[in-house]
Amino acid sequence: MDGISLHLPFQAARGKVVVFRQGKYATLRTDFGLTVSFNWDTHVTAKVPSNYAKAVCGLCGNFNGDPRDDLGLQSKGEALDPRDFGRKWLVTAKPSCRTDEQHVCPDINSKVVAENRKKCHILGDQNGQFRDCRRVSTFNNALMECIYDSCRMRGQTKPLCDTLSTYTTICQAEGVTVYPWRSEKLC
Repeated sequence: MDGISLHLPFQAARGKVVVFRQGKYATLRTDFGLTVSFNWDTHVTAKVPSNYAKAVCGLCGNFNGDPRDDLGLQSKGEALDPRDFGRKWLVTAKPSCRTDEQHVCPDINSKVVAENRKKCHILGDQNGQFRDCRRVSTFNNALMECIYDSCRMRGQTKPLCDTLSTYTTICQAEGVTVYPWRSEKLC
């Protein structure tokens, strides 16, 4: 924290902020109910109590129950898509933060994207391991994230495995069954 290495668990602000390890996640919890979990790699989850409904804004949406309007910007407008949203919230003061402009995937209908869509088919297969997950609100985001990340990192299986792992966590948190999907050939 602030350039100092700390070991978990740890408390700050006289116990108002607690950071601890929970399974494979680092979890931050505040005295007002904010919980942020990070899997040390690609997945962050933020939760606030329901009394904050319609009272928040930012990277995690506005918590009004409608995920279609969660791409709000500081400038009060709305981003075109999740990538545009990320670019517009980019912290420019950090030299390590940069956009991915130098490696943009081709048009969504291109052959490259079609190949990656095939790799990500496991998410959308109506008889597959994630068949009961299709009703979870993040399904379309997971599918597009899988296609985009697989396109950006061609030839690597990590993006697909990360997406499947994250989507499994989300579905299971919603009480939805995910059937075994890891195998010798996959993740």
